[in-house]
Amino acid sequence: MLASLRRWWQVGPDRWRRRLVVALGLVWILDGLLQFQPSMYSRGADSFAGTVLQYNTMGRPNPLTDLIHVAVTLTYGTALRQDVFNTLAALVQLAIGLALLRRRTEKLGLGGTCLWALVPWVVGEALGQMPFPQASMAIDGSPGAALVYILLALALWPRRSPSASAGPDGLAAPADGGLLGSRGALGLWSAIWVGTALLELEHANWAPNALAAQLRASADGEPGFLASLDRGVAHLVAGHGLEAALLMALVQVWVGIAVLRPLTRTTALEVGVVVSLLYWVVGQNLGGLLTGTATDPQLGPMLVLYALALWPRAVHPVAPAGHSEPAEPVTTTAPLDAPAEPAPPPVPVG
Repeated sequence: MLASLRRWWQVGPDRWRRRLVVALGLVWILDGLLQFQPSMYSRGADSFAGTVLQYNTMGRPNPLTDLIHVAVTLTYGTALRQDVFNTLAALVQLAIGLALLRRRTEKLGLGGTCLWALVPWVVGEALGQMPFPQASMAIDGSPGAALVYILLALALWPRRSPSASAGPDGLAAPADGGLLGSRGALGLWSAIWVGTALLELEHANWAPNALAAQLRASADGEPGFLASLDRGVAHLVAGHGLEAALLMALVQVWVGIAVLRPLTRTTALEVGVVVSLLYWVVGQNLGGLLTGTATDPQLGPMLVLYALALWPRAVHPVAPAGHSEPAEPVTTTAPLDAPAEPAPPPVPVG
């Protein structure tokens, strides 16, 4: 079992690039299926339109809330519009996912990802809530999962083979052959983590009970075990909002900067994966997948996929134990340009 898992993990960057494209396709298929949930077609107070979209238009009017309000009116203004839009949105997401599952159509799927993900990022996520200081923390999902969909699609775009970008150490990452290139993909990972660290330092997050209040609020509507976990963590950090924000900011800054150095890159990606999963379980509540109103798995899993796209891998993995390379054939024929051996002297007769 462990040997099989090790062989699965140790394949080269080209095969991992394709695996990540398929994973992105499966995420899109999940999103499309979630769009068919009854809450997406409901117009009650607990529906998607009555919770998420209504929340994104609250607060002081500004260009973003005005744009979201217009988009919500056009798509959810009437029951008929809501039904039509939800069905079309689900079909589009399913089509993108199916396109990514096939090699022949993966570019079409990656292009569709870049275009369609803008819709949920702007309207459904309000740019990851970053313009609203009272809600913008990485543990809540900033800067938005849909933004990482776009970055991942650009990083995995098959511009050239990742193996062709291998350095002298023989290592390359799946994203090295994409449109962003190695530096661009690493730079955007750094920008995400350092940028969200700055969000933690917003004055609204310094209040002693700021983080605890957000965790308690996120527990509403969640299953019992997730709600209990949220409230338990909220109890631990109650009165320590500033200390918690500083700790999260320091960890996120380190993850964003350490990835830029080859010596600490893998460790930074490992820490980033662990922190992303912790945030996904506690603050993001598994993306709300168990509430009936989720539209995607949230930020945590997408950051894990992005980390795997940056993971340095051997272009020619070492063969597992017990599998030896075939021996070179031994030739017994002299080269064509080798000098001929002198003929033996004639044997005298009589």
